[in-house]
Formats: sequence, C-alpha cells, structure tokens
Amino acid sequence: MKVLWLSNCVLTTQQTASTGTWLQTMSAELTNKGNVELYNITFGNVSEVTQCDCGSIGQWVVPMSKSINGLPKKDIVTAICDIAKQVSPDLIHVWGVEFYWGLLSARGILKYPTLLEIQGLRYTCADAYYASMSAKEILASITLTDLIFAYRRIDRQKQSHTDWGKYEKEMLFSHEYISTQSKWVRSIIKPYCGANANIFETKMALRPEFLASQPWQYPEPSGTIQLLSITSMAVPYKGVHMALKAVALLKERYPLIKLKLVGDYMQQRSNLRKIGYVRFLERLIKKLGIKENVEFVGPMSAPELVREMHKSHAVVHSSFVESYSLSLAESMAVGVPCVISYAGGMIELAEDEVSGLFYSPSDYRECASQIERLILDKELSLKISLSAYKLARERNCTDDVIATQLEIYSTVLEMTKKSNRWKGL
Repeated sequence: MKVLWLSNCVLTTQQTASTGTWLQTMSAELTNKGNVELYNITFGNVSEVTQCDCGSIGQWVVPMSKSINGLPKKDIVTAICDIAKQVSPDLIHVWGVEFYWGLLSARGILKYPTLLEIQGLRYTCADAYYASMSAKEILASITLTDLIFAYRRIDRQKQSHTDWGKYEKEMLFSHEYISTQSKWVRSIIKPYCGANANIFETKMALRPEFLASQPWQYPEPSGTIQLLSITSMAVPYKGVHMALKAVALLKERYPLIKLKLVGDYMQQRSNLRKIGYVRFLERLIKKLGIKENVEFVGPMSAPELVREMHKSHAVVHSSFVESYSLSLAESMAVGVPCVISYAGGMIELAEDEVSGLFYSPSDYRECASQIERLILDKELSLKISLSAYKLARERNCTDDVIATQLEIYSTVLEMTKKSNRWKGL
C-alpha cells in the first residue's frame, strides 16, 4: 500500500520537542510493521522545495507561503502536484484542516482517494479564544509592538481563526472519508459534512518513551510542590493564565510551590519580539507575586518530559478547547495525576475522580482546590495514577493504534474501488 501524507510535521528519526510528535511514532510503526510505503509532504523554513527523506520514508519540504483564497502560491501548488504524480499514491492522508492541505483535494487539484484527518478545528478555537480573559486583560495583552504589527494582536489572531473556519468547513463538506479522534469532534463536524461522508474513529500513537516509562510514584516530601503545564504554543485558549491564578492561591499555603511551563513561550526572544499574550503572562506572574514560583522551561523532548513528570505532584491541563489532547494522554501513560478542565475531547480520556480530577475551565479556584487534594491525599493520588496508567496503556496500545489505522486505509481503498472518479492527475 502506497500512502502519501500531507502534514504539518517534518518527520525525523531524532528526538524532537516540536508539535505533531504522534506522527513520528505513527510513521515509524506503519513502515516497520504495517507494510506501508510511506511518503510525506510538509512545509518549513526552506526557500525552495527540498527533499529530505526520513529513513525509508520519502519526504519533501515546501516553502511557507501566504494564503491566496486558502491556497499557497501557484508554484508551490504545482510542486505538490508534481510530487504526488511522481509518487502515484494509492491513498492520500491529509493530517489536519488547520492549513491548506485539504483544500487541494477538496477543490479537485489532487485527484486521489483522500482521507481527511481532524486534529484541531480553528473555528472552535476562535469560539474559546479569549478563555475567560476580562476586557482589561485582553487590552493588557496588546503591546506597542502589536500595534505596529497588527497581525500579532490577540483580537486579530482570534479573527484569523474565525476566518479560516470557512475553509475548514469547505474541506469537511468536500471529503467523503474523514477520520476523527474523539466523540466531541465527531459531534461538532457533523453539521458541516456532506451527506455521503464516512466518518472513522482513529486512535493516537504515543511516543514510546511514555509507554515504556516506569509507573509514577508519589514524590517524597522535599518542601517543594512541583506542577507541570504542557502546551504546544502560547495562545489564550490553552488557559495558562488560569493555571497561574491557581498557583497564586496555592502559594499562600505552599510557599515553595513551583509550576513549570513546558512549551515555546519565546523566552529566548527580546521583549519586542514576544507576542502580546506572552508579555501578558509575564506581567501577570509579577502582579500575582509568583515570579519565584513559575519557571519557563521551553519545549522538552520525550525523555525530558518523562523525567519531569516523575518529579511532579500533578500536571495541569487548563485548555478551554481540545480535540483530543496528546499531552493528557502522555501524562496518563506515565501515571502522573492530572487536573483537567472540562473541555472538548479531554472529558473522554479520563474519568473524574477515577483517572483524573476535573474542574470548570474558567474556575481557577476549583483548579487550585483539585491540585491541593492531590498534594494532601497520597492515597487519592496513587489511586488516580494507577487507574490512568492502566487506561492509557489499553487505549494507546501501539499495536492497536496501527491496526486501526491500517483497517481505515484498507476500508477507504475498498470503498473507492467502487468509484471511477479516482484516476490520478
């Protein structure tokens, strides 16, 4: 089976701390165990189309491009079509609707059987974008630099997500085969899918370091309470400002509490180059008096994350919208107890009071209370840890993930055999 991926991730055999890490595991397992001849087209910081194969996987990186009616420049579209013609895949797998890949098949530019994977939906992020920030806080997140470079302003970023929603809905309506990772996603895309849409339920592949980790143990008393917050990007709807407010409440009783912020918060950049929301977080930390209690640790590789999870009392998942939440699935695989907001697909990954503790996304006081329960109640922490550990290994078993993906591929190809529409370019 020859499959061409269109994705937002450069596949590599090296440790990576970037987004899209599940694709690294999925690609390796499909080629090693699934008898799949795999190819990948993605974009990156290149000036021209560059081939950079990943082991046996043929891979091309195309330049970043401004959108013209949703699509990149014509020469990039042509290059993608040329690569697809060269590969001549049995199936194209589009990973996500956040960028233009799915428009190529939706508009008939790429005429191959296509599976559209839903990773995140920008129009749902737009609805939750401000994440209960007050009007004063929203204004405080707009810096002088943001006024000069208006596209960086928080309101413009929200509008950008809203505007892209029309392309997401175009992709949903125009694809016959759609793959989803949660019931929540399936419920919110149905109004926009075509009448003949076939919607599949897929599974997420975790990085092997998480599945191979030893079970979490309750940290021995040391005076310091360590918490983790893991995000792929610094945007308001991830709710990090709520986690900070929760820590400020807890500091009154636990002066040495420490929240480590994992992700790209642009700490290596000058203040003028940081986006307004990051500057807002820095000022909020100062205002709350928790500068010594918060640490920006940057992106982390899988081994680094596993080590930090084992040192932590809890991981706080504070997002206001999530299609799935890979960071929650990975945390559960290690067994570190999680405090989780009731948001999107996360409510399907853990059960309240059994394999996680939930709270309302906008209620940082409840978040603080749930964290404190884990600090004080070792028995509760261990119970939740064990339940999460077992559940994650059953749900994210790599062999089952790959078997499910191969079954979806085979089903799509079998269904398309009945159609004469797929004649290639």
